[in-house]
Amino acid sequence: MRIFVSCYFVLFLSFFFIPEVTVSPVVQHVSAVQPEPEEIEVLRPSNEGGDKERAASVLLDVPIIKQLPDLYNGCEVTSLSMLLNFAGIPVDKLELAEKVKKDPTPFKGRSLLSISEWGDPNEGFVGDITGKRKGYGVYHGPLFELLKEYANDQAVDLTGEEFTALEWALTNGNPVVIWTTANFSLTNEWVTWKKNDRTIRATFKEHVVLLVGYDNQFVYLNDPLSGNKAMRVERTAFIKSWKQMGSQAVTMMDREEESL
Repeated sequence: MRIFVSCYFVLFLSFFFIPEVTVSPVVQHVSAVQPEPEEIEVLRPSNEGGDKERAASVLLDVPIIKQLPDLYNGCEVTSLSMLLNFAGIPVDKLELAEKVKKDPTPFKGRSLLSISEWGDPNEGFVGDITGKRKGYGVYHGPLFELLKEYANDQAVDLTGEEFTALEWALTNGNPVVIWTTANFSLTNEWVTWKKNDRTIRATFKEHVVLLVGYDNQFVYLNDPLSGNKAMRVERTAFIKSWKQMGSQAVTMMDREEESL
């Protein structure tokens, strides 16, 4: 099983531990994305299923929710909040931050670059989500369990599927919470630590966003960290980063949509 880590440690480590990794390049990269093209088809969520032919391009108009200043490490629950609110289920990111399952395993190590023991984000949120203390993040399993509390049988875990499955969700008007990296490309920056007898391999570049659209060249993301809505990111590099992070994705859809 591939194990990964949190979304917002690029900032934390930039200030305290790894001077060569700064937030500025990430923020500048996000801010420089081009505005959404007007010609992209805009679809709304539907409870009646979608067309049986996958759309060539989709862009959903999903309101942006920012994780800062409350949730320093909260890109996962903030992206989930955007998904739920768009689906007509009003829920605050802070409520989700309180409810998401936690792994209480204490941090042991000399620094964030030298960790001997800590939690497993596949079991629950690792560390502190607010950033007041050391914290990493959480992965699709615990977040999917949280989604089911609100969406019941409409909650769908697309982890491990091909990217076309995510495009089908978008075709049917459903944005997707998706794991990637902070600069939306492959990373070679990894650390390891132990949880009981298991080795956790993680990257401080991990990030979670809401996928709101695609075409043949780009994907479109609501980024809770930068606050950019429908930001345009090069498609091929992004999909590679998503696969590197374990092809993790969760969304909501009707069961009849799932079968399309």
